[in-house]
Amino acid sequence: MVDFSRIARGLAYERQWGIVLLQQSLDELLVGAPPTGTLLAAPERDRFWADPFPLRDGRGAVWIFVEEMHRWRGLGCIVALRIQGGKVVQRDVVRMSGHHYSFPQIHDATGTDTGFRWLATVETCDPQAYVYGFNEPGEPWVSLDRTLPVGVVDPALSLSTHPADTDWYLTGTRGADSFAAFRQWRAVNGRGWQEQPTQRFHDPVLARPAGNADRVRGLRSAQDCSDNYGIASTLLDWDPHTRGPGAVRRRLRGQDFELAALGTHTLAWTPDGQTVVADIWRRRLQPFSAAHRYLESRHPRTCPGRAESLTIG
Repeated sequence: MVDFSRIARGLAYERQWGIVLLQQSLDELLVGAPPTGTLLAAPERDRFWADPFPLRDGRGAVWIFVEEMHRWRGLGCIVALRIQGGKVVQRDVVRMSGHHYSFPQIHDATGTDTGFRWLATVETCDPQAYVYGFNEPGEPWVSLDRTLPVGVVDPALSLSTHPADTDWYLTGTRGADSFAAFRQWRAVNGRGWQEQPTQRFHDPVLARPAGNADRVRGLRSAQDCSDNYGIASTLLDWDPHTRGPGAVRRRLRGQDFELAALGTHTLAWTPDGQTVVADIWRRRLQPFSAAHRYLESRHPRTCPGRAESLTIG
């Protein structure tokens, strides 16, 4: 049945996304601490920040990598935000092209053969879904000689902290059932990805990634897509060798943030668990909402990478 009220709302309103730098550590969230923190939002009305992922550099500075969606381009790019005193004091575009980029993730490249200090991955419609490298936050990302499988939605990469363990794991979803199907791949040093079909499962609440795939803690975050995206995020037990969503450790909804939020869909943390970020959204009256929706849907209709991803079984 067509939901005409949702269609009408979509023509007049759009989601206003922002990111939250939480005051709580990951361990505090796991024992039930309420999520509170500083809300950061793009100052321009025609764009938003979402899909945050945090990093602390060698000097201890906090950086948050986010999707910056440009509504009049209909495409997202990746920007690095340096945070000081609860404010954005530096903002650098690190990845932009004629394709859409979202869901950035940053990983310690120490012990890898990449030659860079940090590795980065994104969700993209680009058929060449590169793994990237950089040495200092804010630098443009450099494409490496390895790629992710085509069309992975919300790819969450997991590297071991032991140099002798060369297995890289990738969790995500793709294909027509991208809202509710969990998939996992394995590769040696990021080359020759092979899907592990025995790890597949279907769950609209607990399948799709929402942030880290943390092998050290045995945790990952998932987003609730049971009605639409951006309902809630969940912390789950995770073992790359075990099938299934794992035990639920904590569920966070938009209203839990006490920021008049209606939903959330990303929860990510630094390796030490001390810096945690999330995103939230509200509805905002926007007379150009219909035009923005058209522009956002225009590129996927002609993009070969998006077309290929939808045909994957």
